[in-house]
Amino acid sequence: MCLIPPALARAPVPAIIVIALSACGGKPSQGAPSGSGSRTTVGKLVVSDSGVGPFRYNATIATLRASWPTSRDTTMPAEYLSHAAVELSRPGARIIVEQGDTVLHPNAPGDLWLLSGDSIELPKNLRPASRWGEIRRAYGVGWGSNGGVGFGDDINYSTFTFCSVPYLFFTVLGADTVTDPNDLSASIPDTTPALNIGVDPEKTHLVPCDSSTSWPRRS
Repeated sequence: MCLIPPALARAPVPAIIVIALSACGGKPSQGAPSGSGSRTTVGKLVVSDSGVGPFRYNATIATLRASWPTSRDTTMPAEYLSHAAVELSRPGARIIVEQGDTVLHPNAPGDLWLLSGDSIELPKNLRPASRWGEIRRAYGVGWGSNGGVGFGDDINYSTFTFCSVPYLFFTVLGADTVTDPNDLSASIPDTTPALNIGVDPEKTHLVPCDSSTSWPRRS
């Protein structure tokens, strides 16, 4: 299943989230040096506001390809078209670096980073497999939006960003019933897993929000 992250600011599509149940295609990346990147093949990959493990968010696609010999070009489905991306995978970790265009621009960085696997360590020692209750308790207040329904799928989902880690976004299945319209997160069961976890590098330098600009809102 391919999950579609928030529409990219530079992409010619509305700023919503879509979920598609089609597989992502891909082809091996060419020209990656066979000996490079070997030191990054063991251990955990720690997510921070500057990168994931040894990979920097501001690194160009060409640099990422060269640093990871098993990288491959792939695509991510978007609302009206597919976005070009590079996949960086190893046992226990899968990173997809997406650009908001139909072709890759080797001399430009990625626009979104999508993360999965038990070797990925999120801030405050969480993992992509952490449940919603753990995520809320660890990251505190933030803001969320109801993403709607994916194309061809009767699936409601919501996306949340937390003030303490504004560069991270979490997509989860929406609740059947909204218990508090001022706090969408409270309606999501604590045992719910995240459908999608990603990084928006443009938000890595945002100042953490305060209670006046975040949920839950207090009357």
